[in-house]
Amino acid sequence: MTRRTSTREPLDQKQIFTTGEAAELCNVSQQTIIRCFDNGRLNGFRVPGSRFRRIPREDLIVFMRDNGMSVDVLGTSTPTLLIMEKDPVRAGDIVEGVGAGRRAEFAIAHDAFEAGIALERNQPDLVVIGSGFDRIDPVAVRRRLDECRGSASKLMVFVGHDECGRSDELIRNGVDACIAGEIDATRILDELHGLFGS
Repeated sequence: MTRRTSTREPLDQKQIFTTGEAAELCNVSQQTIIRCFDNGRLNGFRVPGSRFRRIPREDLIVFMRDNGMSVDVLGTSTPTLLIMEKDPVRAGDIVEGVGAGRRAEFAIAHDAFEAGIALERNQPDLVVIGSGFDRIDPVAVRRRLDECRGSASKLMVFVGHDECGRSDELIRNGVDACIAGEIDATRILDELHGLFGS
């Protein structure tokens, strides 16, 4: 009789988790994970034709962040940033400036069409909208982020000095940080530390 040996896929490469694995990572009981899944607090899917539940990596990360749990156990300490900036040179400078101060992955959008694709494809941890990016509504971006990632994604908007009165309205509508002036790498790094606590 041969014994089947199972080789466990490393957590930083695993894309789909069982409820038991999710419970282990979250340091809670499997029953807690099942309850959260069943009441809609944890997204996932049921294996067709069975009672088994599976949780995709992104959904587990959203759940862990929403509940104040560290995602370091998943090897996910590198945030993904989406920079919305019309000027390609300025966008490159931002990526260079932020990248020099912190390990991060970047996506850049120069117009609303590219921004929509990047939001879907990258599911960013932080979206930064430059003050010159006037053809996109930050409140609509917040709604789209909530649909994709829940409250795990953060939204930072730079507004022109003549639009400072808009800041309070944007914050009330879910924008996490609203800053007067041109898009700036130092301010983004400061906000990264504040928003993600690292």
